[in-house]
Amino acid sequence: MKDLWHDLNRNMNCELVFARLSAELRGRAKGRSGKGAMKTKLKCAVLVIALAVISARSVKADTLDYTLFEETGSGNVQLASWTMSSTPTPNCPEFMTVCYAAGEFFGIDTDVTVGGASTPDTLAFFNTTFTGPSDPIDLNDVDGLFPELVGQQLYTMNSDAAGCTSAEQCPEMIVPASGSFMLGSDTQGFGDVQFILDVADVSTPEPSTILLLAIGLMGLAFVVRKRQFAL
Repeated sequence: MKDLWHDLNRNMNCELVFARLSAELRGRAKGRSGKGAMKTKLKCAVLVIALAVISARSVKADTLDYTLFEETGSGNVQLASWTMSSTPTPNCPEFMTVCYAAGEFFGIDTDVTVGGASTPDTLAFFNTTFTGPSDPIDLNDVDGLFPELVGQQLYTMNSDAAGCTSAEQCPEMIVPASGSFMLGSDTQGFGDVQFILDVADVSTPEPSTILLLAIGLMGLAFVVRKRQFAL
């Protein structure tokens, strides 16, 4: 800018000076426009990242798919499958006097699929310290659709639940790192592994998460569109 005034004072060539001045102003305006576009892109990127983080935290991995297999000489044969919450609330049929007992067991009503047919059943998950180390039954079902299974305990206490005094009152199902529990039957003992219980997470987004994502995308589109009109 100083050079322009110097040329104006030295040469008094107004047309040349004003041409150079106009060119410089256009260059600065273009630079500001580029910086503004960059800022808009950065804001959009931050918004998208924030939405992704919030959405990830809002996803509920509260459903588990269980599939029970029996090991045979010719391969694994599927015996039963069912779906239940990862943090189930104990419930049971009316003929059962209690649905859970601290340090002992809890029951859960669910549909169990055997041979392609779904049947209402009650699963009983046991605390292995209650059943004893010599016969640590950890899973049974009321209707006898599969054998009593022994092995490691399949649940722990839900630390996020308020007012709970035992793991049986507020259970949280364990998802093994391998994705499977190796189990035996109560008649043959845990030493003879004959069953595999696969456990798989089924993550489902909450309605509020979907709404939040939709609002965020609408806001992102509005910002971009507004910026385009401003340019």
